[in-house]
Amino acid sequence: MAKALSYARLATGHAVARAAQTADEVRWESERPAEVSPRKWLRDKRAQQDAATS
Repeated sequence: MAKALSYARLATGHAVARAAQTADEVRWESERPAEVSPRKWLRDKRAQQDAATS
C-alpha cells in the first residue's frame, strides 16, 4: 500500500510539472511572431527558461 501511494505521489508530481510546461508552451505560442517557426520559437523559449533557472 505504501509503495502504491508513493507511485501515486510521483505520478501526480510529474503531471503537475507537465501541466505547467504545457501552459507555458500555450502562452508562448500566442506570443510567437508569424515569421518564426513554431518549433524554433518553442526551442528558443525553453532555452531561455532553462538559462533563467540555472
